[in-house]
Amino acid sequence: MEFEPCSLDETKMYIEKKLTYHGFGSTFAIFSKANLKNIWKYCSGNLRLLNKLLYKFFEILEYFEERSPSKTRGVISKVIDMAAIDTGMLNA
Repeated sequence: MEFEPCSLDETKMYIEKKLTYHGFGSTFAIFSKANLKNIWKYCSGNLRLLNKLLYKFFEILEYFEERSPSKTRGVISKVIDMAAIDTGMLNA
């Protein structure tokens, strides 16, 4: 059985609910509309790819926050791109 890809709004809601479920609901605020649109574009609405991308995103973000926490807010889109490259969703 094959499911239809998620829409952008469904993807936003999925990310927000997933973060809230794990106790990181306030973390959703770091994503701008453009960031969420890029995430959706990289995953093509596929939730399995979305989970993979988010896992790698937070892994990279955690590494970056350990070394330069004051600059984390300004690099969210770059970290999303790095996660997409690492997971093979974006060719560098």
